Amino acid sequence: MIVPVNPQKDEKACAKLGKATVRKRLKKYFSLAVSLAEGSGIQVCFETTPQDYSCLSGTEDCRWVLEQVNGLGLVYDTANMLPHGDDPLEYYEALKDHIVHIHVKDVALTKATLWDRMIYAERAKSGEVMKCCLFGQGVIPLKEILQRLDRDGYQGGYALEYSHPPKYPAVAEQNAKRLKEHIAFLNFSLKS
Repeated sequence: MIVPVNPQKDEKACAKLGKATVRKRLKKYFSLAVSLAEGSGIQVCFETTPQDYSCLSGTEDCRWVLEQVNGLGLVYDTANMLPHGDDPLEYYEALKDHIVHIHVKDVALTKATLWDRMIYAERAKSGEVMKCCLFGQGVIPLKEILQRLDRDGYQGGYALEYSHPPKYPAVAEQNAKRLKEHIAFLNFSLKS
């Protein structure tokens, strides 16, 4: 998987280049990666990014890249289209034929404090900070997404973008408990 953006450094560079040039570069370098992987059994893919300036957050931009680069796959992160202002379910429906891997996460949207602006690079189009949270407690319709993936016969891999308990980031027992809660939500969603 290729993630072509450094959120701490690339916003000004992308703004200076402009959208057309950013897209041209994405096409050039993703095409190169796909051609280098040809015949190796490696599936080259990119993850949607939670920075709209990257031209890889919104449905339209991601569709454009996928149509330009034959053989390129998509890693669907369930929240990374929010900075562009797209709906996660509509995004899925528009790009589901290109998805080769899933990053499952839920996010709560909160007003950005000065501290939040320093720590969290991921913001929704509204300007609110995107903070990972326990599955089912945020704004992402994970149950519906998981059910659609199952309905559509998705067979690829999943990665959980895990949210540790805020008070206990380094305590193994608390993290194990939180991970079990995430998995219980996923199991319930796929069964109901």
